[in-house]
Amino acid sequence: MGALLFGVVCIGLAGSLLVACNSKRKVDENFVQQMPQFTETESSSENEKKELELIALAENQEDAEKIAELYGITLSSFANGVAVFTTDKEFQELQELGDINGYPTLTVNNSSYQLKELTIETDTGQ
Repeated sequence: MGALLFGVVCIGLAGSLLVACNSKRKVDENFVQQMPQFTETESSSENEKKELELIALAENQEDAEKIAELYGITLSSFANGVAVFTTDKEFQELQELGDINGYPTLTVNNSSYQLKELTIETDTGQ
C-alpha cells in the first residue's frame, strides 16, 4: 500500500512540474522572425496593385485567347491544355464575372504565387 501511495505522489509531482515548466516557456523571437511567411504582404503604396497569375483549362490556343478576351485579361502562355493569364484585377471580381456569365473557370496559379511571395520575403530579409 505504501508503494502504491508513493507512486501516485511521484506521478502527481511529475505532472505538476511539467505544467509549471510549460507555462514559463518563452517563444524564441529570433526563430519566429526567420520562418518564411506565405501570407500576402501589403504593398508600400495602396494604389499599387499586384499582378495576379491565373490558369484555366482550354482546348487550344484560340480558346485560351477567347477566355482572355472574355475576362479582359492577358494570355501569357498556353501549353498542354493549360492557359496561363496575368492581370492586375481582383480575383473576386473575375470570379463573380465568370459565375454570372458562365465563363470558363479561372484559378489562381498557387505555385507561382507562393514562389513569388517566398522570393520577396527572402530578398527583403524578413
